[in-house]
Amino acid sequence: MNSLSKCSAVQAYLATLKSKSTEDAMSLCSLLTRKVSQSTNIRLGNELEEILNLYVNSACGDAKDMRPAKVKKGEHQKDFLRALPDCIVYGEFKSNINLDTEKRKATREKVNAVAAELVAANPGKTIQPYLVALRYLRTSDIPPLAASSYSDVTLIGLGDFFRDVLKHPLDEFETYPAYSAFLMSVVDRLEPLA
Repeated sequence: MNSLSKCSAVQAYLATLKSKSTEDAMSLCSLLTRKVSQSTNIRLGNELEEILNLYVNSACGDAKDMRPAKVKKGEHQKDFLRALPDCIVYGEFKSNINLDTEKRKATREKVNAVAAELVAANPGKTIQPYLVALRYLRTSDIPPLAASSYSDVTLIGLGDFFRDVLKHPLDEFETYPAYSAFLMSVVDRLEPLA
């Protein structure tokens, strides 16, 4: 009987295979203190977006949620869209800004297209569109090479977005250890330790 598992060439090849880690220094998951599944990494970004929106809805009374309940065909989904007393703020949240060329281009085009739609729909209002890098608290922490890939949009760290744009600083966004602890509290619910 023949066997793949007994073939020396196959065994040698299998010994060279390594897990493809989804961890990337520019990804939100790089702040986690333990490894989690790829699906949990993806969910973490989605859940963080939901948490941030829930928080702003409940704690920032002057920030009116403008996101549509349902996205119509042909419309862009808006991760964060609020009418503040003096402007409209749109934030496109990204867990990882280290994207391939096509995805970077699509992200920039989306931010600019949504900004143009908002300007057209809200004449006379100031529109502030941002690409919010969820991995970084401060804009100055974003690696210059990565930031240069988004030169035609306003790229901002999450802590700066809450502190400087929304005028609502949060304790969890003041230091990376505090932010990491908060992220881990979310991850521990998504993927509890056995």
